[in-house]
Amino acid sequence: MGRREDVMAMNKRAGEEQGEAYRAAHYFCRMSVFKIRPVVDLIRGLDAGEAREVLRYTKKRAALYVDRVLLSALSNAQQMGADVEDLVVSKITADGGPMFKRWKAGLHGRGRPILRRRAHIEVVLTPRATA
Repeated sequence: MGRREDVMAMNKRAGEEQGEAYRAAHYFCRMSVFKIRPVVDLIRGLDAGEAREVLRYTKKRAALYVDRVLLSALSNAQQMGADVEDLVVSKITADGGPMFKRWKAGLHGRGRPILRRRAHIEVVLTPRATA
């Protein structure tokens, strides 16, 4: 199964959980989850277009990564024939990934850990509820 089929199967699974949903993810992002979560909290629940505008003017490096994942989710939705103007960021998470662990010389011959943190960013878009 190719990459496109993987994405379509992933979107189908997300749609089964929440009605019609479109998702994208960036795994093993080379940034700490503690730096990404404040940016993620800014756009949770916003319209997709409004969320992109907020990210565009956010002066954090994490905003670039989150914007790329959001753009990918929008592209997945467009590929599956959804109305892109009507989508809302219904679920967005930043979870911790694996850490690269290194050791550095410390005081009195001890070793000091260096932890290179990674993160997983996932975005789920759903159509706006018309009520």
